[in-house]
Amino acid sequence: MSADPLRDFAAGLAKGAFDWTADKASYYVALLRNHEIAFIGRIDLIREAQELGKVPELQFYREYLTDGRLRLLAWMGLVLRQYESDPLRQEDLHALRDRIRKKYKEDGLHIAQVVQSRILAEVIPPVLSNERDKAAAAVTIEAFLNESGRFCIFVKDKDHIDTRIEEVRVRLMALRPPLFVLFARGSAKSVCNTVVIGLSQRRVEYDIQSRDVFGSLIVILFRKDLLRPRPLG
Repeated sequence: MSADPLRDFAAGLAKGAFDWTADKASYYVALLRNHEIAFIGRIDLIREAQELGKVPELQFYREYLTDGRLRLLAWMGLVLRQYESDPLRQEDLHALRDRIRKKYKEDGLHIAQVVQSRILAEVIPPVLSNERDKAAAAVTIEAFLNESGRFCIFVKDKDHIDTRIEEVRVRLMALRPPLFVLFARGSAKSVCNTVVIGLSQRRVEYDIQSRDVFGSLIVILFRKDLLRPRPLG
């Protein structure tokens, strides 16, 4: 199946090459009505995704994502999460990952996976508490997503700990991002915890918050000079 069914549709119209059966007409009407996510390809999956587009989590993200590309990738992240949680949907999971990668490159897939892994859900509340207003929070959140390939690391159980520590430390020192995230699952969580200990021992200028979320470890590092003092009492 083509990665761009709407382009195929347009080409077919230009050539007058369509056999307009009722099923085919219904298929392309559905694609046109859901043009943003037509790249998913299969109508049944497009309709599932359309339903997920109504969930409160995505509506919340849309308050802080003004960029249409980021909104769509957040949407696809929720779809990936749904497939991931169902052992019978692993083929759909891998197929959608491939389609996201083909259309939005590796950076786009990384952004979708940040949402899939619940990282964005964990990042937004502390960002809101440390920014002066909603607009400033939105800028920080969008910047983090756009740079998530550099500012969000998915730690693996086979990672060399000292190498990971030094990699993160160098990125923090050289790039000074407002926030940085480490994510780990399963046996990789112990590796991630050791990396965090190593960063603490090297006294990076970041406040470190660790959270266990649905069995995954999410570590958020905030630049200390950007933190607002919290009121006493």
